[in-house]
Amino acid sequence: MFFNRFREEDPLIHTAIPAIDDTKADFILKDNNLVAIKGTNEYVTNLSELSPTNRILTSLFSHKRFLMLLRYGFAYVERSDKNGIKTLQKHVMRYPQFFATLAIEKKLNEGAQHGIIWHTQGSGKTALAFHNVRYLRDYYQKQGKIAKFYFIVDRLDLLTQASEEFAARGLHVEKVNSKEDFIKNIRTIGAANNSGEDSITVVNIQKFSMESIARKSDYDVSVQRVYFMDEAHRSYNPKGSFLANLMASDREAIMIALTGTPLIGDGYNSKDVFGDYIHKYYYDRSIADGYTLKLIREGIKTEYRAKLQSVLEELETQKGSFKKKDVYAHPKYVAALVEYIVDDFKRSRIALNDQSIGAMIVCDSSDQARMVEDELGNYSDFSHVLILHDVDDKETRRGYQDDFKKGKIDILVVYNMLLTGFDAPRLKKQYLGRVIREHNLLQTLTRVNRPYKSFRYGYVVDFADIRAEFDKTNEAYFKELQAELGDEFERYHDIFKSQEEIEQDYPNCCRKRHLAGH
Repeated sequence: MFFNRFREEDPLIHTAIPAIDDTKADFILKDNNLVAIKGTNEYVTNLSELSPTNRILTSLFSHKRFLMLLRYGFAYVERSDKNGIKTLQKHVMRYPQFFATLAIEKKLNEGAQHGIIWHTQGSGKTALAFHNVRYLRDYYQKQGKIAKFYFIVDRLDLLTQASEEFAARGLHVEKVNSKEDFIKNIRTIGAANNSGEDSITVVNIQKFSMESIARKSDYDVSVQRVYFMDEAHRSYNPKGSFLANLMASDREAIMIALTGTPLIGDGYNSKDVFGDYIHKYYYDRSIADGYTLKLIREGIKTEYRAKLQSVLEELETQKGSFKKKDVYAHPKYVAALVEYIVDDFKRSRIALNDQSIGAMIVCDSSDQARMVEDELGNYSDFSHVLILHDVDDKETRRGYQDDFKKGKIDILVVYNMLLTGFDAPRLKKQYLGRVIREHNLLQTLTRVNRPYKSFRYGYVVDFADIRAEFDKTNEAYFKELQAELGDEFERYHDIFKSQEEIEQDYPNCCRKRHLAGH
């Protein structure tokens, strides 16, 4: 069982506690046969609003908040194990989702229509949208409006994944299969289903067209459309037609952009498109809260690095006119690369004492990915599968992903697919064969940061030497955080476990090993 943290984000709540009514206090003490403890040190301590227990009780059990959690903060999620047996899990709203919901309401009360939720990868943005379907339904009902919800994605695999997550939580999911379907959907006042269940339409942004425009109802009905835009750092180019069609579909729509890595830079900034941040929850908090793991960047062993370098130099001498990517896809280089990966992954399962962890090889090109998959066929140690957009159909690829999540496949070989939006907690080793730029780098690295059993870290084996690109990307986000958070920025640190932290841990590891030996 996993217990959520709760960190108060409103410092004023503790100053709003009314003074204790001695008459009521005496009644409670007498009713519990505890009059004797009044005036003791323990009693005085427990009444202090600074005590951790008192603070969390105040945060969670102030009447308005407690009622909000009871009504909107629970989800009963249907899950299937590897044998197909279905169970219900009770999920409780996480505190960043709770405060983000309050922040959305505050923005709406101020008259804002657009904004960004910046929550790091793995923090539950789909769950946040689910809770807000129920919360904002009632928010608008009080205003005499019918709320209609849309979850907008930019990739088919994310459409399927989001639909399944909403359905597992009990929402009725309306899927849009064509532009014509969407034109009909957006011109409908209420939900298409008559089940009485809360509904959400999951739609690919490419389905928005110049004709998919909301029209005023012939009836005296007020409709408020709410768009949740998933992965809002991608495919929402202001120069493209998709975003223009989205904006034009309903000028009165509420647009809530969800992202773990907003675009930050001189040329383009997510805030220019979607407005200011509504709420922020960055990776350092997520790591501290146990929702995601810190990463350890592993370099290549010296002898293998020398071997790979030797092969590269040999090939570059022979194939001087070839492009770099062709050299990396050469059978001789791939053979050395795969030999290292298989050996390292085998050792990792032993060292981490877990045979269930999986791996992902992120290749330099689709050609290299195909060669890596072929070379893995020479090893019987691990099962593996190639995931490329032009290999196999969508359903087959989806089946491979599900099999990996269930532990039926050991290694995924990819190029561009599954680097974002793919959540598999058992994925704990990533072999990074190329430098990935800007916000896409953080998205890729965090594929291995999901909590799994008692693991404290995800592991990235860095063949491409991503340090410079990571530092550049991190610096841009840190500058944005500094501007947004001010003094609070000092609480944020690196996503990777640092060399200094490793050196601090080393003596303790040696001591534990010594004690274990005795």
